[in-house]
Amino acid sequence: YSRRGTIAGRAVSGLFNFTRRQEEQAGLDAVLLNRQFDRHNFKIVRRVNIRTLDAFGYSLIDSTKLPRTMLQKAGNTLHIKTTRSRIRQVLLFRPGQPLEPQALAESERLLRQTPEILDARVLVNEATTTRDSVDIEVLTTDIFSITAGVELGSATSGLITFGDDNFLGQGHQFENAYRYGRSLSTNNNEKPQQWSYEGSYTAPFRHFVYGQARYRNEYNYRSGSVSLRRDFYSLSARYAGAISYNTYNQNVALMAPLDGQPYIYYPLRYSVQDAWVGRALRLRSYDMGYENPGRMIVAARVLHTTYTA
Repeated sequence: YSRRGTIAGRAVSGLFNFTRRQEEQAGLDAVLLNRQFDRHNFKIVRRVNIRTLDAFGYSLIDSTKLPRTMLQKAGNTLHIKTTRSRIRQVLLFRPGQPLEPQALAESERLLRQTPEILDARVLVNEATTTRDSVDIEVLTTDIFSITAGVELGSATSGLITFGDDNFLGQGHQFENAYRYGRSLSTNNNEKPQQWSYEGSYTAPFRHFVYGQARYRNEYNYRSGSVSLRRDFYSLSARYAGAISYNTYNQNVALMAPLDGQPYIYYPLRYSVQDAWVGRALRLRSYDMGYENPGRMIVAARVLHTTYTA
């Protein structure tokens, strides 16, 4: 159907890829894939060449594949490619430093796990490799990060969403959801808020630190929060933790009123401070050739709630 010359056929051809994946050039078994570059461990990283590709029409398996349809080209025009500085934030190696074991495979996995990247390859340039130094090639393809939607409940109600998983190519993420015409009503001539909004903004920083701000506003409920977090992103991560500050402002009805009487609301306002820190401890390896991948994690948490009303 996608080979037809009609508008619908071209649209299907532009949206879907029916080409069967070919074998990787390395041709290695999946179990051995993580160890294919072990011979380069502890060599000095000389250069890191980063190449980012647009969201539509490109493939890391077939370098000759290019955008063909008008839909693919239009999508790439709207799309902002991930910046090289964002890619460098995720890599576990730096120029001028020794290449740690599994740094290549772990960097490739971390790139694929980011919301803004669809696929990634982290390879050693064997043509320029010497006995004591390596050049590394990093190839990535993006996703089309802009999301939007409209959900109609009726002629006067619905939900509007808009977001971006890779704002300006920096890996920043924001989400917005606005609901209108909620048809909230009471039997005592009250005028409840007929709309609600919920949004968030997340920004990545160096060393796998993420900052986030959230806000929610609906009838008799307001909340906001800011947080910083760092997860155990890899076996090489020794420390992780998070700190957050949350505020809540609610109006609570403790009981239903009599018929014709208004609700009596009581304020409930409080804040929550939450912090935790963890340490990953390496386990002993009884195989001199390989490191034990297991970790013992010790963590502590402090949770503090303060009520003001």
